[in-house]
Amino acid sequence: MVGRKPANADQGETFLFRGIKMSIEELKPALSVEEQIKLLNSKGLIIKDIEFAMQVLSKISYYRLSGYWHSFLRKDNKFEHFAGNISFEDIYHIYRFDQKLRHIIFEVIEEIEITFRTKVVNYFACTYGPLKYKEPEYFENAEYHKEFLNEIEKAIKEQENKEQFVRHYLNKYSGEFPIWVVAEILSFGSMSKFYSNLKKDDRDKISKEWTGFPSEYLKSWLKSLVLVRNLCAHYRRLYRQTFAFPPKLSKKQRTTIGNNNSLFAICFVMKYMLESSTWENFITNLEALFEEYEEKKVDISLIGFPNNWLKIFRSSI
Repeated sequence: MVGRKPANADQGETFLFRGIKMSIEELKPALSVEEQIKLLNSKGLIIKDIEFAMQVLSKISYYRLSGYWHSFLRKDNKFEHFAGNISFEDIYHIYRFDQKLRHIIFEVIEEIEITFRTKVVNYFACTYGPLKYKEPEYFENAEYHKEFLNEIEKAIKEQENKEQFVRHYLNKYSGEFPIWVVAEILSFGSMSKFYSNLKKDDRDKISKEWTGFPSEYLKSWLKSLVLVRNLCAHYRRLYRQTFAFPPKLSKKQRTTIGNNNSLFAICFVMKYMLESSTWENFITNLEALFEEYEEKKVDISLIGFPNNWLKIFRSSI
């Protein structure tokens, strides 16, 4: 069979994938918490307090924690081992740092998301009317618009038995949902696609009034924020993470920021979508978090933050 693994293939067998002979590796066996600790110890990870390590691994899976120790692993003759004086406590501190970082970032993304929904809804409803989102003439791509309407229909069906306001519009208004209600039942990602498919003139008016930048910047920023928001909401790792949708930066910003494929770059563009007081509070919370873990093995360069991040965040780029 070519193109996919045979459904009845067993571990250890080979199959063809696009003309290339491939083997199916055996899955690693399940290990008890005690065995997990022994394995880590055998790889050179220092276990200062076995009881503490057992408590942590009974609440946080070995696989989840492994995302935080990979950067400390080295391979010699196919044998993995921890390089340097790395302890289980060091790994746990990095995990806790990442957890607290997610909470801080998720809070400001929530504010950006709500503001974004409000600005798009107010502009569209006041300019064209509450139900004109159903008509393709207000959008650039008819196929994308059709997909958007399908998403609305799907969301209504999913939330009909969960949300009273959805049943209210179904019963009282014969299922006619104005755009401001649609914005409440769709995800951040779906609403960002709605914005991105508006006519360029409409997108630019919304973006320039809100951020001061043309719409191609805001389109890019929204894709980045949707991705980070979903990582935060599903407890995924931000530490040592690269991003599929880096935010668009101006030439001057690129000179200062450098690599835009980092959490630092995504956090930086948030300043253009937040009130100044909220932005300052965000900076303060980050500074306090970095100071809390300054003496630990946390490396903020692994989230893209340079040593002068505070100066850059408070600059007027």
